[in-house]
Amino acid sequence: MSDEGVKPFDADDPDAGTHLDTKVSKIGGSGYDDLEAIPPTPGFKRFYGEERSLGYFSLEENTVPGKIRRACIKIVESPWFENLILAAILINTIILCTMEPLKMEGRGCEEGGYQGSPGNNKAIEDSEAFFTTLFTLEAVTKIIAMGFILDRTSYLKDGWNVMDFAVVVVSIISAMPGMGEGVSSLRVIRVLRPLRAMSILPGMRVLIGTMIGAIPMIANVMLFCVFFFTVFGILGMNLYMGVLRNRCFTVVIESSCADHADHESNAFCREIIPNFGEDLNVTAAVLLTDDEEQTCTNTSMSWPGYLCPEGMMCLKAFNPNRGITHFDNIAHSWLTIFQCITLEGWTPLMYHAMDAVTGWSVIYFVLLVFTGGFFLLNLALAVITEVYDEENTEAKEDAAEEAAEKEAELDKKEAEAAKRRKELGLDVVSEDDEDDVDHLKALNLSQAGPSPLQKLCQAIIEHRFFGPFFVGCIAVNTLVLAMEYDGMPSSYAKGLDVVNLILTISFILEMVTKVIGMGFEEYAKDRFNLFDAAVVIMSIVELALSAGGGLTALRAFRILRVLKLIRSWTSLQNFLYTIYLTVMELGNFTFIVILTIFIFALLGMQLFGGKMCGLDDGDTPRHNFDTLIWALVTVFQVLTGEDWNAVMYDGMKVGGSWSALYFVLLLIIGQFLVLNLFVAILLTNFGEHEVSDEMQDARLLLDNVKFFSTYMSKETGKAELSPAERAERRFWANLPDKTLKPRVFAKWLKLATKVKAKLEEEQRKKEEEAAELVRRENALRAARKEAEEQNKKDLEAKGYGQVREGSLISCFNCAPQPGGAPKLLWKFEGRSLGLFSVNNYVRRWCFGVVDDKKFDTVIMFFIILSSLTMAFESPKVLESSTADTLEIIDWVFTIIFALEMVMKLIAFGAVGSDFRKKGLFCDDGAYIRDPWNCMDGFIVGISIIAKALSSGGLEWVRALRTMRVLRPLRVISRVPELKVVVNALFRSLPGLGNVFLVSLLFWLIFGILGMQLFMGSFAKCYYYDDSGALMDDDDIEAKSACIDGWHNVTGISRAWDAITASCNDGSISTEGLCVSTYSTSEYRLRSWRSQDMNFDNVFNAMQTLFEMSTTEGWTAVMYMGVDSRSPDMAPKRDNNPPIAFFFLAFMIVANFFILNLFIGIILDNFAQISEESGDGGSATMTKEQKLWVQRKTQLLGEQVKKDYPTDPTRNAVYNFVEKEPFEYFIMFVILLNAVMMACEYYDQPDSWTNALEIMGYIFGAIFIGEAALKLYAMNPYVYFADRWNCFDFFCVFITVLGWGLGGSGSASVLRVLRLARIFRLIRKLKGLRMLFNTLLISVPGLINIGSLLFLLCFVFAILGMNLFGKVKFGENLNEHANFRNFGQSLLLLLRMVTGEAWNSVMYDCMITPATSGCDDSSDCAIGECCGSQGAPAYFIAFVVLGTFVTLNLLIAVVVDNFSNQKREEEGEDVTDDNIKEFEVAWRRLDPEVTGYIPLSEVINLIKETPPPMGTYGTNITRMGMIRFMKNLNLQTGDSEFLQYQDALSAFTTRAMGIHVNDLSEETKDEVKQSLSFKGKMSMESLGSAEALRGHVDGASDGRGIAVVNGRSRSSLKPGLSIVKERL
Repeated sequence: MSDEGVKPFDADDPDAGTHLDTKVSKIGGSGYDDLEAIPPTPGFKRFYGEERSLGYFSLEENTVPGKIRRACIKIVESPWFENLILAAILINTIILCTMEPLKMEGRGCEEGGYQGSPGNNKAIEDSEAFFTTLFTLEAVTKIIAMGFILDRTSYLKDGWNVMDFAVVVVSIISAMPGMGEGVSSLRVIRVLRPLRAMSILPGMRVLIGTMIGAIPMIANVMLFCVFFFTVFGILGMNLYMGVLRNRCFTVVIESSCADHADHESNAFCREIIPNFGEDLNVTAAVLLTDDEEQTCTNTSMSWPGYLCPEGMMCLKAFNPNRGITHFDNIAHSWLTIFQCITLEGWTPLMYHAMDAVTGWSVIYFVLLVFTGGFFLLNLALAVITEVYDEENTEAKEDAAEEAAEKEAELDKKEAEAAKRRKELGLDVVSEDDEDDVDHLKALNLSQAGPSPLQKLCQAIIEHRFFGPFFVGCIAVNTLVLAMEYDGMPSSYAKGLDVVNLILTISFILEMVTKVIGMGFEEYAKDRFNLFDAAVVIMSIVELALSAGGGLTALRAFRILRVLKLIRSWTSLQNFLYTIYLTVMELGNFTFIVILTIFIFALLGMQLFGGKMCGLDDGDTPRHNFDTLIWALVTVFQVLTGEDWNAVMYDGMKVGGSWSALYFVLLLIIGQFLVLNLFVAILLTNFGEHEVSDEMQDARLLLDNVKFFSTYMSKETGKAELSPAERAERRFWANLPDKTLKPRVFAKWLKLATKVKAKLEEEQRKKEEEAAELVRRENALRAARKEAEEQNKKDLEAKGYGQVREGSLISCFNCAPQPGGAPKLLWKFEGRSLGLFSVNNYVRRWCFGVVDDKKFDTVIMFFIILSSLTMAFESPKVLESSTADTLEIIDWVFTIIFALEMVMKLIAFGAVGSDFRKKGLFCDDGAYIRDPWNCMDGFIVGISIIAKALSSGGLEWVRALRTMRVLRPLRVISRVPELKVVVNALFRSLPGLGNVFLVSLLFWLIFGILGMQLFMGSFAKCYYYDDSGALMDDDDIEAKSACIDGWHNVTGISRAWDAITASCNDGSISTEGLCVSTYSTSEYRLRSWRSQDMNFDNVFNAMQTLFEMSTTEGWTAVMYMGVDSRSPDMAPKRDNNPPIAFFFLAFMIVANFFILNLFIGIILDNFAQISEESGDGGSATMTKEQKLWVQRKTQLLGEQVKKDYPTDPTRNAVYNFVEKEPFEYFIMFVILLNAVMMACEYYDQPDSWTNALEIMGYIFGAIFIGEAALKLYAMNPYVYFADRWNCFDFFCVFITVLGWGLGGSGSASVLRVLRLARIFRLIRKLKGLRMLFNTLLISVPGLINIGSLLFLLCFVFAILGMNLFGKVKFGENLNEHANFRNFGQSLLLLLRMVTGEAWNSVMYDCMITPATSGCDDSSDCAIGECCGSQGAPAYFIAFVVLGTFVTLNLLIAVVVDNFSNQKREEEGEDVTDDNIKEFEVAWRRLDPEVTGYIPLSEVINLIKETPPPMGTYGTNITRMGMIRFMKNLNLQTGDSEFLQYQDALSAFTTRAMGIHVNDLSEETKDEVKQSLSFKGKMSMESLGSAEALRGHVDGASDGRGIAVVNGRSRSSLKPGLSIVKERL
């Protein structure tokens, strides 16, 4: 790499532009950072040290070594040198792309390996010597020019050079003769050469800077991962070591394994003595291939695993997935855990563990997946987002500075040029003159006037129906394209073609009309017009080719016309503009992604190409590295996470266990780093570019009417204003600064004045009502308190003793607790239900009941009880005698909830008296004005109707009964923790709606495109077996041959099965006759049908694309597309490989981009809520939970007060245990203990077991000694006051208890708990502690979201039992995953939340008699019923709500809390002038000088205050703003307002980097006194007339901030320097 960019910038230097490369070099790991300020060495472009490079080559001109070094420097600094090297890298990369792994020696699928011509591989090997020589010469030249390693300017101080040097050295070593295969295999490192291209793109600075800058924090995340993996790995080893080998072996009496060695069903054989209670000799136990996936157990527990049937034994065989996934040692445990937290293939492993040990294994795996997959991996996203936000902000500031410098320089040059022209007497044309000239030219051009044809076309274009007509045509065109389906009649197809022809002609006429009417130049100015023209031209070409009899894919481009709807769809247009701006900034990122995929594809071809033969039932797997195209597709598949574990299993099979590193690295670098960087870019740009907000639309509207400037200019002349005038000024100041004609302005002024008066009147009424409400509530509160006190005295007088508040007696015997109603009874107007007035006794009684808070508690209890009874209504229970009892209980609940609804309707009224005036959902208090009441009423009404019609036995009534499952949703309105999350989601609905519309649009486009390409092509021939299930009939290729008929097979060799004692010819029953051959003949009923996922019509196409966008099954669809031939021919493997890029394009658009917009919308919405809260609080927590987080954060920073003992001996021991070396020794022992526990492995020798036990005793003794020393040195009270000491003592107690229990089962559980000691490492490791604290303070938000997710799963689990509880099992709907009972349903839904094969379960729930031989009658038996064709609605709704929305909330919480933990460590000094600027900013928001502002105005205060106290004039993203607000640490309690002195104190401490909560009490008091004094002084000057006058008439510094002169810039150091010194 060239280093010409390191010299300092000089504006007059012609090569000054190269200074931009400096930042790239720095980001790349350069050690030249400190050389920028050093002048360049004379004669060169940068500084070079005087030291001799390599100890020989100097810079002296008159010596040979000096001349050689100078020549090398000239070469290195030449731009041609860098271009030559980059060209060589490009050529080398192109040559590497021609690699043919199948033709490499020893590879390929031929027996003995490929032995033929090496093909293109020879050219690669021949060119390697040339490129190695070239790159070696480059390295030598640079080393001579710069020095090697010791100099400041040396070669290896640059990170890119280090990589180059490593590649060169490895290439030279591997090319040496006599080197073995192991060394020559290192040549795969040459594929890293394309990375050099990253160093030349200037826009890479931010992206590479983000990745490099994220490394320290990513290292912390990795450390946290090691900690997490160690804990779960050792726990998994203790629970599951060796048990995943358990299989059910068939015992074949009186035989040996040798007898079954050649049996095709023999997967594994052991010789054992059976335990069947008979005297049997050693005999064979055979594991059949049908049983090799079923684990088993020999122990019975409360939830036992799988017990083998009679005649079989549970014995050890091999681990699942080619022996890769297991917990037999720590390395494979880590790999298994990593696979699980990537949410791929974790459920089969969980089912294996449930069968091999106990069903309670589900707890381990659910904890592992939800903690690791949804928290741990999102920490990586949080780190990348945070670092990118900082890098991006810094880069934009640098770019703005550079642009300002260049603009100033250009202005200076233009001014000098103009001055010279004037001095020379040349003509000078001003800008105004240029504008006049252009105007005259335009007038001259327009004097000719339009022709009659142009006038006609213009009139047509300007007609009000012209636009709507063609919008309708586009809609009809889209509908026509979507109406096609596979197997449509020819007349129907012709009709669609005619309509399409008419529409095409219409669009041609539209284009021609516009071109004539507007003129081509004006027409081409609008890009949408050019887009229209392109689509029309393609349509004309397609029609011409179709008329000639040729088929073309161009007809698929007709669907692009639907994009023209964007022109008339304003909200979508704004949203897509946001997306467009984001895409424009993804160019460099796209290069990184392509480079990552490309390098890993080349590396995969080197490692696995031509080796994966016969791994897929004798064939090569579809995922392979045999060609470049399939290597790229396979790497992309791993990046999406779809079945990446299956690719890894195959790679490890052919490449060994170390091959797992390739796939783990690919996921970490590709998915967790690079793709998270994409999400970070998306989130940052999303926050900056969002322009579809309603307030912004309103401001644009006012901008368009050019309003109110005159009024503003008239008012700014006043020196002093009254409070009313200041309020009026603020009202007008919020309006755009535009000008109007006097007549129009007068009308607008009159209207605006009336509006303002109306607003003021409404505000005054609200204030009066609020005051009256406060007065009445205070009176009621006093009366209620008096009644409670009297009631308490009465109870105590009756002998209950002292009654504590909150006790059982207090709860059930106290007076009513009003406050449950939306407002007081006297505030309701009119009659409820037209009958009951406010004074009616019935209404007053009903109101008294429902207004009591205990009433809501009782209803909540009944809702929970009702929900629990519904959970018991499994299909099996409903067919038993218990069903009648459940029906009676349901009647009781229905009556109770109906009474609740009636009482609320009487108390509150149904719609209210002003329903027509105010609309449905307003804060009126009436029953249906509250959306939650509407939901309650709907559920109750459905239940009543279902009960009333239940005797009829109608099918739709049964469907109504299933609506009862919505009853648990009523919990949301009664649990604040759930309500706050749901309200936050409701706030996100408009944005989520836009994302959903964009998703639909792209699904529609790709769906219709897919229909044109693959309609009917996924079909093949099937036949029905004896059970009625469909089976592949691979012998039939053409649709015409797929007819019912006989299937004959001849020459089948007879074979005797010694295990089952049967012949494969069913007509033979004895072994002696089972010889020679036989023939079979069967009549097959055949059917030509498509796969489940297909493009046969628009609905199937969009459903298929939705499933693909969740990454489930997308590779299967891609392979079907690659294999497809035509609607009349069955698919053939790899018929059209390039079509795979259609599916890759869709996955990039749908999965990587559109679905990440869901995260963007939710995070952006949370940012808005946090801004409005004023304290930066999370949108997923209640106020109580926020207070808990604040308290927990303070506790985490508290230091335990030390209490030194007075006894000399104890004091000496105390000093010993408190010293750092002792603490580090204990940390070291803890690490050794964890390593020791991790060193166990399956089937280890007894000597190793004994050694580990002895080490365990030694470590236990050390920890006991530590606890004993600390207890002796400290008082027990002091010892147990430290939470860590309590934790240590617990671990010691567990250790001793485990020793006492010996080797019992309880002891093994306690042994696992000893692992908890590793948590002490958190105390000492700062990065680990910050991440752990992030987890801790995320707990309330995660619990709230988890509760909502559980409620969602609860409702869908009950609904799933009702809909699919009786469905016949299939491949994916099986014994482990089904809806037979509530527990299984809930477990299946939790699995679906992670996206694990949810669509496969959906298709098993859609079976029909035509596909599986199931029973479709209404009274079918459990396990024999057919599915429902409405299953997609159920499953898609759950995936959208559970995965796209709820789980993205988890991401939002983690990112939010990580940002909260990463506080700024350094602050700036705050001067008196800074405080004056803060005062000015405050007065803008508080013109009345009340000293208070609403919390929602805090963000505006930050924006109005200049640095260091605020952000005025700086570029700050929304994420940065939230971080700023969190660091203010505003303590407002329950108040909705912020006081001036509190604000000044918070802004000052944040600016100076002081965290008051972390200080000692003494220092904290001194800081508060200093801040209080400054605050009082500032408050006194805030409202003074002099200050106000200074605000209006004072000098300006160019930003609108008043500058107060004559003040010394004395800082706050006299009061706050104490903090800096003591910290």
